[in-house]
Amino acid sequence: MLAWFPLPPNSIALAWWNTSLAPGGRSRGDAVTYRTAAEVLWKLLGDEAVDLLALGEVSAVDVEACREATAGIRSGLRWHTPSARLTRGSALAVVYDSSKLILRSDILIIDRFAGVGFVTGWHLSFESVLGGDALNVVVVHWPSHIIEEAARKRSWIAASLHRAFSSYRDVVILGDFNDEPFCESLRDGLAAYRDRDLVRRREEAFYNPFWRLLGEQQHLEDEATNKLPAGTHFYRSGTATRWYTYDQIIVSSGLVMPDHWRLTEGATRVVLPSAILAEDGTMRSPFDHLPVATSFSYTP
Repeated sequence: MLAWFPLPPNSIALAWWNTSLAPGGRSRGDAVTYRTAAEVLWKLLGDEAVDLLALGEVSAVDVEACREATAGIRSGLRWHTPSARLTRGSALAVVYDSSKLILRSDILIIDRFAGVGFVTGWHLSFESVLGGDALNVVVVHWPSHIIEEAARKRSWIAASLHRAFSSYRDVVILGDFNDEPFCESLRDGLAAYRDRDLVRRREEAFYNPFWRLLGEQQHLEDEATNKLPAGTHFYRSGTATRWYTYDQIIVSSGLVMPDHWRLTEGATRVVLPSAILAEDGTMRSPFDHLPVATSFSYTP
C-alpha cells in the first residue's frame, strides 16, 4: 500500500514520473542511470504499490531497459506506449497492473490553433475490476520554458484539454505541465482550481490538489535533520527559486464528489526516492524531477 497513508478499500493508485532519461527524445541511459531509475521504479511499483505509473522522457530503448528492470516486482505488470511521440522530446509510456486495470483504448488528442497543429495529451481509458465507469487518464508533457513561445503553446494546450474533457465525470490529467498551479495556463486555460466547493458548483472545472504542495515541505526548525525539496522539478541555475512544482495530478469535478470514483487527497503527494535525492535536499544529476502520486477509491 502507499506506505505513509492508510488507503480506503477498493483503491487504485496512480503516479507520474518524468524520468529525464531521454530529454530531446534521445536516450542518455547507461548502466548507472538505468540502475538508479530501476530503484525509483521498484519504490513506486513495489513499495508504494502503484497500479498505474505514467513515465515521461523515455525512448524505446529506455522503456525496454525499464521493463526488464521491473520484471520481478509483481506479476501482471504491462507496459504500453503511444503509437507516436507526444511532441519532440516528450516520449511517454505507462505501466499498469493488468489484474486491476484493463486498457480499453488510447489515443493521442490532436488540435490546431492559429494554423499550428499540436498534440494536447495521451488519453487512455481503463476499466477497473472494481466496477463503475471507465477511469480516463490523460498523460501530458507540455512544452518547456526553454522553447521559444512555449508559454503561448501551453495556454493553447490547456484550453484544448478543457474543451476535450470538461464534460467527463471521471478524468485524471497528470504529467509535467511545465507550469505551476498558479500559472495562467492551468488557472484560466484548464480551469484547474484550488477551491473544491467551487469546482463542485462548476462541474466543467477541475480540481488541482497540488496547490497545497507548493513550496517548502517542512518547517525551518526541521530541516537540520532531514532537508526536503521544495517542489517537483529542480533547476540548479534558478535565480528566484531552484524548485518548481511542474509535475501535478489534476482531477475532474466528479472525482471530488461523494460517490463512485473519488480522489483520496491524503495520498496525494510528492514521492521522495532516496536514489535520486541528494542529502542536501537537491537532486542527483542527471535526474531533475521527482515522482508524484495519488489514489482513487471506488464506492459502488
